[in-house]
Amino acid sequence: MGGRRLGSSEIVCEDWIQADKIAQVHERLPSLDYVIVIDSVRRRERESRSMDCVNRGRAGAGREELERRCEAVSADDTYTIIYTSGTTGPPKGVVLTHGNCVAVGLVVREVGFLDEGT
Repeated sequence: MGGRRLGSSEIVCEDWIQADKIAQVHERLPSLDYVIVIDSVRRRERESRSMDCVNRGRAGAGREELERRCEAVSADDTYTIIYTSGTTGPPKGVVLTHGNCVAVGLVVREVGFLDEGT
């Protein structure tokens, strides 16, 4: 795959309990660079980490790098995985592709749910 890393480079965890689960398997996640924790008890730390993400994005290589990355993604590539709580059965993940994301965006635009001024 020409040096392309597979797997997630960042993960967002609801709290430190979930982050500890990631820490237990971190050695099996070679692409994982950052664990971001959303924890209302540690709001100031969360805001600081959020700004770290923003600053890393601003320090990126610019428009050319963004376009290169967009060209490298196909409609069948994983966009995100949404996990259920398991309230009606065992927890499970639903894989959404970039194609799913684009389709939702087109429908949102078509029905006028959001527009550029929103």
